[in-house]
Amino acid sequence: MSKRFVLLVAVSLLAASCATGGDPGPSSSTGVESDPAEPPTSADIVTVDRLFTRSTVVVGDVSLNVAVADTKEERARGLMFVTDMGDVDGMLFVFEDAAPRSFWMRNTRLPLDIVFFDAAGSPVGDYLMAPCPDSSTECPGYPSDAGAMFALETVAGVYDFAAETLDVSSVP
Repeated sequence: MSKRFVLLVAVSLLAASCATGGDPGPSSSTGVESDPAEPPTSADIVTVDRLFTRSTVVVGDVSLNVAVADTKEERARGLMFVTDMGDVDGMLFVFEDAAPRSFWMRNTRLPLDIVFFDAAGSPVGDYLMAPCPDSSTECPGYPSDAGAMFALETVAGVYDFAAETLDVSSVP
């Protein structure tokens, strides 16, 4: 049995045991209640654009090339295990309605900035989110300040969208 296979199985078992023990805590790094995803293959780790559809959205006066997570499964996966964003500027999470949202950084490798937006595109919370070690059973939550319909994650420190408006007409 290869060391890589054993490592993947060990990480999967650790993630499953953390997800089922005690308080489930806040939602995943993708804003939905779910167990952490199993580790992807090495190709998935670095290739965000192969995992998600892409689109261009406008925040303030900046056009961004984003990966779009607009299904429950895509929101559950989010940017977990991603180590390189490639030519994608960020990930836009699109929900069916505006509601309180909370993200965490379980299985997430990159420090991220997140801005929550309401249905009209106004910001309703922002954070600098640090990766949570895979071995940790308690990851901090990052909740929206009000009902959010969209959440935008970008690599930490690249953009400052805390006071900017999302042009909802640009959202696919």
